[in-house]
Amino acid sequence: MTTKVVSVWLGFIVSAFFTTSWGLLLNSDEGFEKACKQSGGDYTQRAGNDSNTGDICLMKFSVVTSDEQDARDFCELNAPWRLREARRETQDSIPVVICDVEATYTCNAGWIQMYGYCFKMSEMHDVYTHEEAEKYCKEQAGPSFHGEIASIHQRYILTPWKNYFRTIKQFWVQAPETWNEYVVKTNKVDGDYLALAFFGDHFEFSVPVNSLIKINGNVKLQALCQYKPAITPAEINYMGRRYSEIYYPTVPVKDGIIVRSASSYTRSSNQLDVCKKVLKPYMYTKESHFFPDPDSMEQLAKLEPETYSLMRSPLVSEIDQSYRNRHNCQTPGAHYEVVLGGKKTANFVVEHDKIKGKPTCDNMMSASISHFKGQAPEFHPMVDSQSLPIWCKLGKVVKYKFDVPPGWLDFRRLNGQVVLHWLSEEKLKFTDAAKACEAKGAHLAGINSLKEAEQLGNHVVGAKLNNEQFWLGAQRKTECLENNDWKAPCTRGKIFEWNNNVATDFREEWWKKNNNNHSPNPSGTGQRCLSFAFGDLYWSEKGDKGFLDDIECHNELRYFCSKMATFTECEENCD
Repeated sequence: MTTKVVSVWLGFIVSAFFTTSWGLLLNSDEGFEKACKQSGGDYTQRAGNDSNTGDICLMKFSVVTSDEQDARDFCELNAPWRLREARRETQDSIPVVICDVEATYTCNAGWIQMYGYCFKMSEMHDVYTHEEAEKYCKEQAGPSFHGEIASIHQRYILTPWKNYFRTIKQFWVQAPETWNEYVVKTNKVDGDYLALAFFGDHFEFSVPVNSLIKINGNVKLQALCQYKPAITPAEINYMGRRYSEIYYPTVPVKDGIIVRSASSYTRSSNQLDVCKKVLKPYMYTKESHFFPDPDSMEQLAKLEPETYSLMRSPLVSEIDQSYRNRHNCQTPGAHYEVVLGGKKTANFVVEHDKIKGKPTCDNMMSASISHFKGQAPEFHPMVDSQSLPIWCKLGKVVKYKFDVPPGWLDFRRLNGQVVLHWLSEEKLKFTDAAKACEAKGAHLAGINSLKEAEQLGNHVVGAKLNNEQFWLGAQRKTECLENNDWKAPCTRGKIFEWNNNVATDFREEWWKKNNNNHSPNPSGTGQRCLSFAFGDLYWSEKGDKGFLDDIECHNELRYFCSKMATFTECEENCD
């Protein structure tokens, strides 16, 4: 088994390394992008997974609002992401509201982000008991997240659920006890498990629409799942902005944010312990030492005080104890530095000549950050016992590792996912191949790019299985079974769909050309399943670079399985 290691800031990947949607971060949120474009919004993707700003969408709604607060309330209800601004405008004599929203988190493909959580609904006709729904949600979220039945944890959440999950009817939910006063009795299947009935008629009960009910766990309903995604630098920056509304302005830096303490402190033997208390309101434990490097000091300079500010920096120096009995004040060591865990570290050093002024007594082994309006912040010597506010940083280098089992190959997709592929040498029918992959904790594979197709091709060549077809995890859409003209909604790029979210992209040029130029077959009553067609096949044009072909599902083919790499955090034995 091969183990690969990546280094991460704040639980998010530095862009030069691998990322994944299961355990780490993606470069963007696909569900948010689709929702933005479907609404006709103006979409801007984040610069990368280490960006302090998430994906942005300017959503326009033709609606009359009474004032700015009314516009904000409308946006919070109808655009369930982090609200940056709500603007009231008039366009062509029509009143509109512009909801400027930010997706700070990133969710797995097939999930939609709302109010800081990722949600996914089961297929329209799939229903589950409460126990089955719990298991389904856990499986859907993957091994690195806590998948569970969706919770009513926000007062606005019900409206977005109805808007974005159009086929949702009755489904299991969780909610705090405060919601119990709204529970409606069914008088038929009442029990201990909460559910929501957007549509009141079920074959086992009938209640008014939009009813919150408590029923027997053996009743079968749809499943709405949720998980809390990994925190991102964009979310940290958002929390900093909200913190600034209550306390002091936070300062975004390259690898997180720095936060000013409300209380004052003297020199501490372990400032990180102090910062853990300061940062408790963030409910996030990836704090680290603040290194006042030039870039961070430049950001601090932008936070100009009204007149003057004085803060304790994390820089300290030491002095030979034998000098303390002398009459004259002793100069500190050659430099000031940050102390990590009680031990000196050379990760960040400020030479003595960068400290403005000279110490006047032996206990001036600390350094302050002095900042006058209109000037750059400077370091000044200060006594260890002086009590001042401090800067604390949310940001930490974390190492993650993922294992590549024997026979599997890892591939990094453009959106940041790391997917593992495995090639079977056994030939099976499509349904049996899908079950065989599931037994491995995987699904029939998907392809998201030409490069990924090339890797599968290299896998085939390595196994000496040239000029064959292999099952992939996609099937013809139900509405396209009788379609025979390649017209919307069954164009060549939309006639098939990937199962289990194994991929999201599908291009017309990926179809392999045959001698009649009928790929895929316009009449799909027989050729309902998808294969990876590699090399020159008896029916294909010689040398054609396409790699997809539709085929009857009863054929016996070898197959590709795929699953997302599972990342685990490690502090030791990461190599």
